[in-house]
Amino acid sequence: MTPAIPSVTSTRPSRRLSTALAGVLIFCIPVIMPLTGLTSWLPMLNRVLAATLFLLYLFFLLEYRLKPIPEVWLFAAFVLWAALSGLVVARDEAAFDRMLLRVAMACGLAIAVAGIAQVKRSPTVNLMAVLTVAVGFAADSWTTGSLQAGLDSTSIRSTLPTNANTFGIAMLAGTFALAYFWGGARRRFLRPSLAVLGVTLAVALVSSASRKSFLALLVFLVLWMWFCYRRRFFRSITAFLAVVLLLVGVYAFATYAIDNSRLGVRLDNTGTDSGDQKRMLMYDSAYELFLAHPLTGVGLGNFNSQSGIGAYSHSDYAEVLSTTGLVGALLYFPIYVIWWRRLARVARKTPDPETRYRARLFQAILITMLLIGFGVPNFLQTEQWYWIGALIGYTFAMDQDLAPRLVSAHSSRELGRRHQPGQHYPTLPSPVAAVAVKPPNGSTR
Repeated sequence: MTPAIPSVTSTRPSRRLSTALAGVLIFCIPVIMPLTGLTSWLPMLNRVLAATLFLLYLFFLLEYRLKPIPEVWLFAAFVLWAALSGLVVARDEAAFDRMLLRVAMACGLAIAVAGIAQVKRSPTVNLMAVLTVAVGFAADSWTTGSLQAGLDSTSIRSTLPTNANTFGIAMLAGTFALAYFWGGARRRFLRPSLAVLGVTLAVALVSSASRKSFLALLVFLVLWMWFCYRRRFFRSITAFLAVVLLLVGVYAFATYAIDNSRLGVRLDNTGTDSGDQKRMLMYDSAYELFLAHPLTGVGLGNFNSQSGIGAYSHSDYAEVLSTTGLVGALLYFPIYVIWWRRLARVARKTPDPETRYRARLFQAILITMLLIGFGVPNFLQTEQWYWIGALIGYTFAMDQDLAPRLVSAHSSRELGRRHQPGQHYPTLPSPVAAVAVKPPNGSTR
């Protein structure tokens, strides 16, 4: 497979140094991000690191002449539309400014990490940082006693991320990272270690009592098995038993979690507690605001004030439609459509089993995140776009690397069609033979 970009390991020292620095920044930024509320100087440090990372992306863009990645540049077009339309229709200008800055930061980070993953051809550092954050959250909840409190049906957890949904989604993202490393694990002790980490993150997720994260975890595990292992299911007795054992374990874990934790209490009250009723009201308000402003929406950050609810809509779909209108939705949601089609093409065409595994894993992750979008506005989550952007950039690079192989295979097939067995083709004389047969003066020798 011929890479579309020269390998960074075989280039001059400036390229290797910049790539190494980008890897350090990619790991440090998400690790520092949850700690920014602890001191006054950490937020400024993280902004400086993020700006440095974006400058490194610009260097790579010029140095390697990177091809534009449609998914992230659609995100940029969405942000531009949200800015222009919001300037016209937004009534709460302060809320609009805050939300626009938040979305622009998420977009800038997504563009940078996607471009760097395109150069490095790997999202490994990003996912290693995601796993580090998840393990750190779980360890903090255990040492502070909030994990046990969250597992009890009478207490609410309180640890480093004070929001339970933020904690739960961090555990879910850590599980995504574990599944990624699972596919490349070669040594015997690695997969048992990853399995232990997976159980730890799952228990921590249950302690958060986040229903959407828990249900998304169950959906993801089933999708992971389906996309990555369904073809081995009936071919190998080992694979068959492993999948059955995992499904039995998922069922036992879900049953125990529902019966013996505060999460189970919340699941039993689904549809009747005040939070669920408020969310249904949010959907109704978003629909009414969309009908009133179908093209532009009411402006970023203005759902809070114009809906009368006093909070942003807890939905990717409702928030995008109500605040940026139909045009914003047509710019934002095709990101996932294009990414899905690219993943399907890579999974279908690549000859490399590990690349195929990753593409199918990313398909499972994509479906899970679309489901999460019914309860979380994904486009506002900077932490999520940090690793989603890396997966998109890596997928784009793999797709580009497949292009020369596909063209070569197509040319070989065309040549095979033209030259059928049993057919005879005239042989043209060489220039030397032509001169020997008929010299310029017409004489013979």
